[in-house]
Amino acid sequence: MWYYKDNGERLLEQGSPVRSYDTASLSEDYKMLTLCATGTRKLDDVTPMYLWSYGNYRYEIATPKNSYFSSSEVFESSYEDALKKFENMVVNGEVTMPINS
Repeated sequence: MWYYKDNGERLLEQGSPVRSYDTASLSEDYKMLTLCATGTRKLDDVTPMYLWSYGNYRYEIATPKNSYFSSSEVFESSYEDALKKFENMVVNGEVTMPINS
């Protein structure tokens, strides 16, 4: 697999979802990945965490370790259950929902 950045907002991977804050139109080879929520990791009160939706009840909770590595957990559940799981992993259950313009 290979990655490339097309701008500061998106990380593209051939044949996998696109991490994007907008709904940019891309070729059929790319699928959209939607940012559902952000928060701060409960373990250290510093590290940001992200809840991403792949669609079709598939979610990912991602935590960047540094600028080169991140850890993530991909799972299938309802939106409500995914958000509840994410809230249990962040400081005081506080999540930020991105605003689509």
